[in-house]
Amino acid sequence: MKKPLQPVRDFLLSYQTPKNMVDADVFYYKDQQVHYVKLNSEVLAKSLRNEIMLFGEEVECDDFPLGSSKIYGEPHLPIDWEWPEHNYFIAQFNLEDLKTFDWENLLPETGMLYIFIECDFCEDEIPLKAYYYDGPLENLEKAHWPSELLDQAASSLGLEHLVESPVYKCKFKNCLRLGIHPHYEDMDAFLDEEVSHEGVTEFLEGLSNTISEKFECICSTSKTPHKDTMIGISDFDEHDTLGFFNGQPAFVQMEEYPFFEDAGEPTTIYTSDAKEALLFRFSCFEGYANLFITKDDLKNKIFENTQSYYSGG
Repeated sequence: MKKPLQPVRDFLLSYQTPKNMVDADVFYYKDQQVHYVKLNSEVLAKSLRNEIMLFGEEVECDDFPLGSSKIYGEPHLPIDWEWPEHNYFIAQFNLEDLKTFDWENLLPETGMLYIFIECDFCEDEIPLKAYYYDGPLENLEKAHWPSELLDQAASSLGLEHLVESPVYKCKFKNCLRLGIHPHYEDMDAFLDEEVSHEGVTEFLEGLSNTISEKFECICSTSKTPHKDTMIGISDFDEHDTLGFFNGQPAFVQMEEYPFFEDAGEPTTIYTSDAKEALLFRFSCFEGYANLFITKDDLKNKIFENTQSYYSGG
């Protein structure tokens, strides 16, 4: 049986790219690397990827059954675990809830994934942390916030939000994403309104709409669907989204553009090992925190070695 993405890739392989778009200079992001290419149907198919989107529904009480997926509130931790030191709780996900959305079979099929944020961060670094538990749900208990974190949060608006934020029930959807960018040679070309590549974005948006209608799904360009913020410290509503495995990191400083390195900011995200994958991205303060994991660690259910990269305003 074909994988869910294959019919869409077959459609793109047979898609007649408009003449004015054929051979346009573009690049796409895959496996932590930039691929410089000429636009054609094969490139469209290769750039397609599945991203699991998370939507939140606010609830009045934090009384979920043990092992439920949720955002904010108090985590359901294993009885023999200590609350991670200097960590604020963000979300927990029962990976069984994600089975039907994991079209590329990257996630473990069972277990609890916990996301925390270290409280000793600065404006240039928002360190996310991942923890994993793969035991019986009856061995979980609702953990209460440590008093030292509550005291610290009382004097910080951002941290106070993490403690006092409403709790959200998780809803998941698939998003197919065409992660292609126009390729500009330098910053001057990027800022030039008359540059010939500006039609690429409009073409990709139109093609995404066609795929959405034809396959009854959500399809988007490299931009986040609905709005440009995701769940995080800033805002949260039914339109906010969060990308899971195999998604694209989110930036606010144009790190996705290769020429940005020449401006003095190294594009470390795009020069890292191709064996890494995006695990989680999170909107906080004036930027995005992107959490990465190696594919080997993911396969072996090892979450202690994740790396966090922050792009801030």
